[in-house]
Order: sequence, then C-alpha cells, then structure tokens
Amino acid sequence: MTSVAAGLDRLASLADEIAADWAAQGRARTTAGCERAVLRLFGVEGLDRAGHPLAWSIVERHVGGDPGRLGDGLALPFAVALLEYDVEPQELALDVAAGTVDLAFEARLLAESDRRATAEAEARRLLGAAHDRIDANRTARAELRSVLGEADPPWLGVVLDAPTAEAARRAGPAAVRDGADVVLVATPSGRELVERLSVAGLEVVRWQPPPSSEGPAPSPGRGEEEPEPPAPAGSQRGLAVLRRALDEAAAERGAYVRLATSAPAFGAPEQAVVAALERVDIVVADPFREIVEEGVDPLRAIVDHVFAQRLLRRAGAQLLVGPGPLLIGPDLASGRPADAVDRLGRGIGLLAVSVALARRAGLESGDVLVDALPSWLADEPAAADLAALAVTIEGVLFADHPLAVRPPAGAAGLGRPGGWLPVVAGLLGGPGSVGLVFVEDAQAGSSGAAARGLRTAAAVTAALGRFVGRGRLAGDGVDAVHRAAEAAVEHLAAMRQLGPGAIHEGMPSFGGDGRRGSGSVAGAARLDRPVGFGGDAVVERRGGFDPLALVER
Repeated sequence: MTSVAAGLDRLASLADEIAADWAAQGRARTTAGCERAVLRLFGVEGLDRAGHPLAWSIVERHVGGDPGRLGDGLALPFAVALLEYDVEPQELALDVAAGTVDLAFEARLLAESDRRATAEAEARRLLGAAHDRIDANRTARAELRSVLGEADPPWLGVVLDAPTAEAARRAGPAAVRDGADVVLVATPSGRELVERLSVAGLEVVRWQPPPSSEGPAPSPGRGEEEPEPPAPAGSQRGLAVLRRALDEAAAERGAYVRLATSAPAFGAPEQAVVAALERVDIVVADPFREIVEEGVDPLRAIVDHVFAQRLLRRAGAQLLVGPGPLLIGPDLASGRPADAVDRLGRGIGLLAVSVALARRAGLESGDVLVDALPSWLADEPAAADLAALAVTIEGVLFADHPLAVRPPAGAAGLGRPGGWLPVVAGLLGGPGSVGLVFVEDAQAGSSGAAARGLRTAAAVTAALGRFVGRGRLAGDGVDAVHRAAEAAVEHLAAMRQLGPGAIHEGMPSFGGDGRRGSGSVAGAARLDRPVGFGGDAVVERRGGFDPLALVER
C-alpha cells in the first residue's frame, strides 16, 4: 500500500510540475482563437456582411499569416481605431471585415506614447464593461440558486440533440420536466476549424438550418424588420434563448438547472467568452482531447485552454475535463501493444495534468469536474474491472473533485434494463464522489426512467455507506493501481523532460501528406487529422498588454 501511495503521489507531483510550466507558457502566448475571444469581449458578435463569423473575419483580415501582428494582439489596434473613428465596436468590426478600415494602418498610431496610453484606456473601458456583465451573471446565478435551491447530487445530465435555438427552447424545458438537472449543448464548429479541414482535404460538416416544419417565416410588413434567420442551438444567440427557457423551467420545478456546453477544436477561448456572457454553468473542455483525438498542435491547445480557464474562473463556471485520451503511439512505435491497465494509466496521467492546469488557472477543486470513464473501456472484455480501477485511482488523486460519468457511444440507455445504470450504481459506492451522470439520448420521456433509477441507486448506496462504509483497496486492486500509476509516471516523466511535443511521442509515422500512418487499436482515437493542426496560429505576446488580466481581477 505504501508503494501505491508513493506512486500516486509521484504522479500528482509530476502533473503539477508540468501544469506549472505549461500555464506559464500559455499566459505568455496568444492564438487566433484568443484574439477572436478578446474581440467578443469587446462586444463584437454575429456575422459579417458576407455571412462569416465577424470576429474570425477581423482576425483573418488583420493578421493573415503575419505572426508579428498576431503577437501584438488585436485589442490595442482595435481600440485606437475606435477612438479614431468614434464608432461603436460592432460598427467598426463590420467596417474592418469589409476592408474599409485597415487596422494595420491604425496600429501605427500606437508608436506614439500618448496614443498608446489612450488606446490602453479604451481597451480597459471595454473590458471593464465585459467584467461588469460577467459579474452580473455570477450574481444572478448565486441569487437563483439561493432562491430555487438545487437538486441533490448526483445530477442527471441530458445531451440535447436540438439543431436550432427554437428547437432547443422547446426540448430543454421538456428534459427538465422529465428529471434533467443539467442540459448539455454542443457548439458548432468555428470557421477556423472548417477552413483548416477544407484545406487538408477532409470532409467538413457545416451547420445548416433544417427544413422548417412550421412553414416559411412570415414576410415582414411595412415598417417591420426582417425576421432573424435560425441560429444553431449552441451559438451565442441560441444559448441566450435556451438560458431563459431553462430558468423558467427551473422556477416551475423549484430547483436550479445548469446549462452546459462543449466545443470542437480551436473553440475553447470563444466558448469561455460565451459561457461568461450567457451564464453557462458547466463547460466541457480538455486540451488533451484536442491534441490526441483532433490532432491539434499541443502548444496551440494549451494556450487556448489556459486562456479559457482563466476566463471561466472569473465567470464562476465549472469545468468538466477528461477522462484522458487513449494513447496508442508508444504501442505502435514498439510493436508491442500495452495491456488495458497501462493504457488506462497513461490516460489518467494526462487527466491529472488537465486538472492541475485548471487549478493553476485559479479554479477551485469543486469547480473542476473529472470525467471518470474513457469511452474505449466499453470495448474491453474486462470493462467493469477497468471502470472500477479508474474510479478508484481518480477517487484518490482527485478526492476533492466531483466525478462525472458519461456513457460510451453505443452503450445502452441509463434507464434500460441491463444498460448503463448498473455500472453507475456500482461507481456511486466507490472512493470518488460522483456528482454528474449523463444520459446520451434526450428523446422525449427518455430521461424519466434514468432519473428515477439514478435517484434510487444513489439512495441505496448512501444507505449502505452509513452502515458499512466504503471498501478498501485489496487483492488484485493493489497491483493494478500500482501498474497504472507506473505507466502514468513513465509517460509524464517523458513529457516533463521533452515538453508538450512529447504528448505525441511514439505516435505513428507521418507521410508526405502530413497525415498519420496506418495502425489502430480497438477503441483508438481518430487518426485522420494532420499532426500539429493549427500550430501556425500561436505566437508569443508582444508589448506587455494582456487583455485577460483586466477581466481576471
């Protein structure tokens, strides 16, 4: 037992050392995603006149492929142009996107010390307004939770499959009436991801409004405004609509309801801004998912997520990380597939870094939820043993963090006989504190049985705990924990020595097209993206102006 404790202590220490180094690197750099997020904090939103995301258009037009302009940031050039033209941020943004205002020309004014000083003051004013709105949302959340109260954990989370804001406005409250405590919405792919995938020759799934079942929108009459086009459920406009609907449903049932979002690659900074401005309660975001499963350049992912975590701390939102990706590179490099315990250990090692990185950003332990079970466990013959092992280790490493359970893709529904509920019920009695359980299919009425089953399992587990307490690690469990910890420490030690690039150490070779070579393991992550995806849009900050530092205070 002493060696097991020492191994887990070493794992936690290595993870914190890596997180400290990476947090410093993240603060010293910026990315195209971070600069888009700053513009959104300034009040830039919506689409340009060509139908492209406005913040994306500004960054693309001003930065292009110039790393110097990216390193200087958009905040001060945009602020000095606001003062020069005496317009509101949205109007200036549209003019920049249309090419009628050149931020590069305006940025030359920053060479004059008095102009730079006034630009910094204007940037602080705009960020101060965002700061006030973020704090107002924190206050609103606290007041609503105080008035309405909260459901007892574990909360039931529903993944909302609604394409438009209007569909989400109807489906969200229905899920709440059916027992959901958390409603999760996926945000659509950003323009940068879509463009990069297109250039790489990969299939791009673009959001399109579904055919309306309610007939065409009425034509505006004389003096009436044109009706707004449908918005994706996960867009800022869609989330604002859903937030209001969930608050109304929460008031009817008498318990606060949490809104959660998840974003694809390159989306973390803007996702954090939207979470702060629209009172999103839980953000699902993890740098290692992007690095290993999406092929994002490690440093790019780290900088994006450090930015996002700093903003989430100010917003008072919770962060759901993990569960640690499946790393098969070392196995492919050596030609010897590791057993499931070693693979689980590597993933938990990266999960520990994710948690430590969030804590370095200032998030409290209770505000960092840990996704407990990797999806690849569902393909393993000893899935139950591995699930128990994962939660045992996580319950020790992350004792102060709530655990979350999301059923693997294709798993039977939580409330169906023989489905995911028995697994969840068993985990409720483990060493970790399971605070959130998701059901994947949010069809009408589907979460009712899940809610009833989850409440019953939690009540029985709590009753047993009062009489017999929690079990203690024994038998084969001691050896399994020790082996998993050793695998995690070995991988983290290489990362500590070699830097972020070591995450891909031992990954399969790459051909001339930049894509990963062949080779897979059951349950392996997607291997169809170029490695280092997006790494050309991350640079060191120049000039000493950190916009987010003003919002953090």
